[in-house]
Amino acid sequence: MQKESHSEENKIKQNENMLSVRVAKRKARQEKRAARAAARAASRKAVSKKISNFFSSVFPENISFLTVVLFVIAAPYIAGALFLFIFISGGDPAIFSAIQGDTFIALWCVGYEIISFIVIIILV
Repeated sequence: MQKESHSEENKIKQNENMLSVRVAKRKARQEKRAARAAARAASRKAVSKKISNFFSSVFPENISFLTVVLFVIAAPYIAGALFLFIFISGGDPAIFSAIQGDTFIALWCVGYEIISFIVIIILV
C-alpha cells in the first residue's frame, strides 16, 4: 500500500512539475511576443516620427495646405513640361512652343506618371 501511495505521490509530483514547466514555457512565449510587439511599436513610432519630421521640414506649418496643393499641381506639370521639352521637342524651343498649346492636362498626366514611376523605383 505504501508503494502504491508513494508511486501515486510521484505521479502527482511529476504532473505538477510538468504543469509548472508548461506554465513557464507559456509565460516565456508570452513575454517574447510582448517584447516583439513593443519592438514593432517602437519601430513604427520611429518611422512615423521621421516622416513627420520630413514633412514638417518640407511643408511649413502655417502654409502646409497651400504648399501641398502647389506641389500636387505644379510638380507633375513641370515634370511633364520638361519631358516634352527634352524628349519630344529635342530641346528646340521653337518646336516646344509649337507643341505646347492647350495641353495643361496632358502635360500634368505625363508628369504625374513620371513622378509616380520615380517614386516606385525609389521605394522598390
